Amino acid sequence: MVCFLPAESILAAALSADPALLDYSLSRNVVLASPSTLLAVLKSVAFTWRQDVLTDSARELFELAHQLYERMGTLGENVTKLGASLKTSVDRYNSMVGTLEARVLPTARKLNALDAAGLTTPAAVEVTPRSVAAPELQPGSGPEAGSGGRATEGSLNDARGDEDRESAA
Repeated sequence: MVCFLPAESILAAALSADPALLDYSLSRNVVLASPSTLLAVLKSVAFTWRQDVLTDSARELFELAHQLYERMGTLGENVTKLGASLKTSVDRYNSMVGTLEARVLPTARKLNALDAAGLTTPAAVEVTPRSVAAPELQPGSGPEAGSGGRATEGSLNDARGDEDRESAA
């Protein structure tokens, strides 16, 4: 609580009459404030409120950043799973094309006495999905796993492949 005294002379006269007045008022959680000290008290309170708002904003920003980091890790795991699924699909497609070319078409040609130009063979898919190279997005890695951000041979090869594809374009 602040007890405002409208003139410095009033506070000076009260303190000269009772030198323990200031200590007594502070022990009762009362601040005796003259015009100049009231201004300093109000500025201190305003500064404290601003700092409190900034602290709350910084805390919220930290929580949002942490939440985003966790979600990016989940996204990285899902991208890795999708890449593995795409690779499996490409491998199975290529296997099916190989079976079609080596087993089915020769028998169909013999059965129907068709010439080789009558049936077309689908092209094999040669593109493999790019692996996720960022260490933060690797399954089982991140700041708690202590990966240290070291690049693997596969990630270096992927990065070299990206440079080759970019220079060719």
